[in-house]
Amino acid sequence: MDPQDEIAVVERRLREGGHRWTQQRRRIAEVVFATHEHFNAEELLARCRKVDRRVSRATVYRMIAAMESVGVVEGLDTGDGGR
Repeated sequence: MDPQDEIAVVERRLREGGHRWTQQRRRIAEVVFATHEHFNAEELLARCRKVDRRVSRATVYRMIAAMESVGVVEGLDTGDGGR
């Protein structure tokens, strides 16, 4: 699937799930779907800040939780308290 199509799916599912869709959340989704590698929240934050320094840590964590809640990403419990 094309990354833009994936982002459109994320946007639709988040909106249907009652979540907000903002420019920061779009940028986060773009970074997530630019690669299909595994990442943790801090790695995602670092990648996002290369694109837009204004992306906040809180927004990254909330976006990950929102994407998990609507089933577009899957969390993995690493056993060390991180995700």
